[in-house]
Amino acid sequence: MAVHHELVFGDTIVAAMLANGWAEGNSADYRPELGLDSHQLFTFIGATQTAEWDDLVTYYGGDPNEA
Repeated sequence: MAVHHELVFGDTIVAAMLANGWAEGNSADYRPELGLDSHQLFTFIGATQTAEWDDLVTYYGGDPNEA
């Protein structure tokens, strides 16, 4: 059986990244039209710019997805 398969290669890359501090995201949170993970973006903004984020969400009627 061949040991060279793309799936094995991909799994090895992901395992190495996770072992070195990367965090694996959820593909459902990825927004290809924006090129980013919306969950990670909201988490980062909420942790680093709380007041500004709250103001922006309030401006958009309380909907963080619109903000």
